[in-house]
Amino acid sequence: KNELFLSNLIEHSGALVFVKDKEGRYLLINGKWEEATGLTREDVIGKHDHEVFSKENDDQFRQNDLKVINEARSIDIEETLTDDTGRKSFLSVKFPVFESSGEVSGMCGMTTEITNLKIIGNELKKTENNLSALALKHNAVLETVPEIIMEVDNNKVYSWANQAGYEFFGPDVIGKEAAYYFEGEQNTYETVKPLFEGRENVIYVESFQRRKDGKIRLLAWWCKVNKDNNGNVLGGISSARDITEQKEYE
Repeated sequence: KNELFLSNLIEHSGALVFVKDKEGRYLLINGKWEEATGLTREDVIGKHDHEVFSKENDDQFRQNDLKVINEARSIDIEETLTDDTGRKSFLSVKFPVFESSGEVSGMCGMTTEITNLKIIGNELKKTENNLSALALKHNAVLETVPEIIMEVDNNKVYSWANQAGYEFFGPDVIGKEAAYYFEGEQNTYETVKPLFEGRENVIYVESFQRRKDGKIRLLAWWCKVNKDNNGNVLGGISSARDITEQKEYE
């Protein structure tokens, strides 16, 4: 019963399972191993790796197997298999098989293919690098434009500013409510109210604001809602231009 149970466990395991003797001859493989390599038990049992795989594969497998046998300990190792279908990657756990006397008689391996996971990981890394490069370019553009660009949350508190924004409002602008810089009676909040209700169109408003040096300037604001991927309103993003001299001239 124990033998039958063990046999079924090995055969139906999700991992590739194999057993080799000290000389490297295959004593056992399961169905997953056959499926992954395209080889059958008749092709493999009683043979060494060099009789089954290329020298590149044989050298790698044998070196890892001998480490387990000679040091009588388990190892976790990433191995590759190159065959007619290309290069495959596997994550293997290899451990020694002991005789009743305590002598190592061979080794057993349990392997999981991670080829697709590595491909996905590489693609994710490329995407991450591309996004990082895009973010750097995006920030560079925002930092160099002469217009003031500000971001507020749903409480109308400044959460981000570009360089022009810091130069106008000062280095401590983040965390302050936009109204802190308002001068005189104005209906700015009422004008931009639709923005915080999710309205998509750009809202234009002119507002007298206090510059960091205390001078009152007239700013022209173009405001747009800021939403997350699910359409939830996060606040607003606005660009502004100082039109004080222009208005005086007019």
